[in-house]
Amino acid sequence: MRALVLWGLFLTVLALFWLDLVPRLHHEAEAKCLTANGPTAKRFCSLLISTGWHKSPPGLLRQARGRIAFSEGDYRLAVRDFKAAQKLELHLDQTEFWLGRALYERKRYDESIDAFSRALDAGDGPRSLIWRGWAAMKTDHAQAVADFDAVEAGPGYDAFKRWVHRGRGEMLTHLARYDEAISDLMIARELEPKDAWVTGMLSWASREKGDYRAALYWADATLGLSPTYRWGHQLRGQVLFQLGRYKEALEEFDWLLEQNFRRGHHMMQKAEALIRLGDHELAVETLIARREAGWSDLQLSVGLIRAHCALGETEKAVEQAKDALRHFADLAWFSPDIAGDPSQVCRLRAE
Repeated sequence: MRALVLWGLFLTVLALFWLDLVPRLHHEAEAKCLTANGPTAKRFCSLLISTGWHKSPPGLLRQARGRIAFSEGDYRLAVRDFKAAQKLELHLDQTEFWLGRALYERKRYDESIDAFSRALDAGDGPRSLIWRGWAAMKTDHAQAVADFDAVEAGPGYDAFKRWVHRGRGEMLTHLARYDEAISDLMIARELEPKDAWVTGMLSWASREKGDYRAALYWADATLGLSPTYRWGHQLRGQVLFQLGRYKEALEEFDWLLEQNFRRGHHMMQKAEALIRLGDHELAVETLIARREAGWSDLQLSVGLIRAHCALGETEKAVEQAKDALRHFADLAWFSPDIAGDPSQVCRLRAE
C-alpha cells in the first residue's frame, strides 16, 4: 500500500513537472522562432508549424521561418512560407515585401514586382518602391526609372538616395539618355566614392555616349579603386580598342583571358585587336580556339573570313563564308551567287 502511495506521489510530481515544463519549452521555442536566426531557430519554427503547438498566429510563425530561410539563402522555402502567411493576411505590408525580395532572388521578376506593388498597397514605405524599381530593371527600364523618380520625390528619399541614383543611372544608360545617366552616376559616386561598380558605370555610359576619353578616365579610376576588378579591365580594353590603341587593348584582353572571365567574348575581342594590328595568323589561331571551345557565332565567322582574306587564304575564306551561310544565312554582304569565286569573297570584304 505504501509503495502504491509513493508511486502515486511520484506520478503526480512528474505530471506537475511535465505540465510546467511543456508550456515553458513551447514558449522558449516560439521566442527562438520569432526572434532568433540560424538553423536552430528554423527547426523550432518547423516543429511548431508541423505540430500546431503554439500560441502565436500561424502566419507569424510562417513569416518568421521565411525570414530565417531568406537570410540563409533558402529562397524556395522563403517563398513558400511568405505565400502561406500571405493567405492568412498577416501583416501584409511585411509579408508582401519579403515575398517580393525572395521572388527577386529567385529571378522571378514579374512576380516580384507584383508582390512589391501589393506591399505598397498595404501601406509599406519607400523600400518596396525602391525594390520594385530594382526588379523592374530586369524587365522594364522605363518603369524602373519611374519608380526611382517616385522615391526621389517622396519622404524616404534620403535613406535611399544612393540606390536611387545608382539604379536610375544604369537604366538611363540603357535608354540612351546618357547625359542624365552620367549626372545620376556622379551623384551616386559622390555618396560612395569607393564604389568601383558606379565608377565603372560612368565609364560605360561615357563610352555609349561616344566620349571615349572620358570613358578611359573612368575605366582607369575604376581600376584605381579595384586593380583586379575584371569588369574594369573589360571596360578599359574596349575603350582602348575604340581609341585605336590596339596593343594596349590586347594586353587587357589577354589579362581577362588569364582570369578565365567571359572567355568566349574576350577571345573574340582579342582576335579583333590582332586583326587591327596585322597579326592575322594569331587572329586565326585565336578564333579557331574559340570555336573549338564551343563558342561559334556569326561574329566568329566574319572574323575568320577577314583574317583569311588578309593572309591571302581566299579558299579558306570562301569555305568559311559558305559555312556561315549554312548556319546563319544573314551575311548581308555575301551571296550564294558568288560563293564559288574566291576572289569575289575577299574583294567584297575589302570594300
